[in-house]
Amino acid sequence: MDYIAVCQAWVTSAAGTVTCDGTLSVIAVDDLLTKFSIDQLDLTLIGQAFGAGFILIASFEIASMSIRQVLKTIR
Repeated sequence: MDYIAVCQAWVTSAAGTVTCDGTLSVIAVDDLLTKFSIDQLDLTLIGQAFGAGFILIASFEIASMSIRQVLKTIR
């Protein structure tokens, strides 16, 4: 099992050395990282993110098509 050192206040000196100015504790990495589960995803937030991305891309597409038509009529 892997462990990581956790300190309340890490201090870096001018020489580049790192020391702990608070309480140093050791925590298992498995306790810090949660496992991904598809059940944790919120469908409402996924839908909002998809909609925001779609609107962002669609607005640039529409703007580029309108600029293309304006340039085509100028020629």
